[in-house]
Amino acid sequence: MNYPAVWFRPKFEIDNWDPGLRDEQVRYVAEKVSRYRYVHFSIDPTNRVVLRTRWWPRFASTWDVAKDEVTRPAPPGICEVYYAIPRRCPGFLTVNYLCCGERTSYSTLLRAVKLTEFIASHSQLHAIVCQAISGRLSERLLNRWGYVRHAAKVGNNHFIRRLG
Repeated sequence: MNYPAVWFRPKFEIDNWDPGLRDEQVRYVAEKVSRYRYVHFSIDPTNRVVLRTRWWPRFASTWDVAKDEVTRPAPPGICEVYYAIPRRCPGFLTVNYLCCGERTSYSTLLRAVKLTEFIASHSQLHAIVCQAISGRLSERLLNRWGYVRHAAKVGNNHFIRRLG
């Protein structure tokens, strides 16, 4: 049975992605992904990236973070990022959930952060916003990546990274 194109969500793959490399395959995938509001991508130690679009967002709660301390939701060595481009704030990309498996290296995590920045800059967004609930994400680390505290009225763990 042939389903209309609206019912399936595409999956894009990039092999051996490098943050310094700006090749046409990455630009093509970033252009396709920027059309969707909710996206999930995973990156593994071999720098293979799999991007999947989603029908609904994936949010994190304090319960999810506490559960992640006991059981890892991602496979070993893989970093997964769920992000959204909300309609209420069209110039922003919100990182809703980021999880890493056991033995995920810092370089894999850093490549996931760089890929998020590349997608946001390619989509011509103004900033990336996140809420760092986990105790393993320190303010010093987020400052090193270019994130600063934001929205003090909401809580003390909201961070923003302005682009351009």
